[in-house]
Amino acid sequence: MSLRLCIPLVLMLTACNKHVVRDAETYKSEMAWFSVSFEQSAEALEEAAAQALASGDREKCLEYAELALVVGIRGPHHTEKALSLAELGEDPGEEPEVPAAETLCPEPAIEPTVEEEVTHGQ
Repeated sequence: MSLRLCIPLVLMLTACNKHVVRDAETYKSEMAWFSVSFEQSAEALEEAAAQALASGDREKCLEYAELALVVGIRGPHHTEKALSLAELGEDPGEEPEVPAAETLCPEPAIEPTVEEEVTHGQ
């Protein structure tokens, strides 16, 4: 084999490392950033859900609420799990249960009409 073929072959074999070694403090900082991002996203989505509910759009509220709950509850769990898998923290255990979107978007109360009040009031 000629020298011209050996050099690229050696470079390809040694340059393609299958493991990336990252600084632990950098990784922890990245996970902290993700945690803050999850928290801020969940807060913004909860606010959007409340605004949708206030404007009478319950379907949109449910859409935002579902995302808010998943991001707010599962996001921190996943960052803790990532740190655990990198052997930089405790295992957080099983994924937490996400409550139903209806917890943030309750059904509107049905108020009786004037006719119902008159007939039931007699």
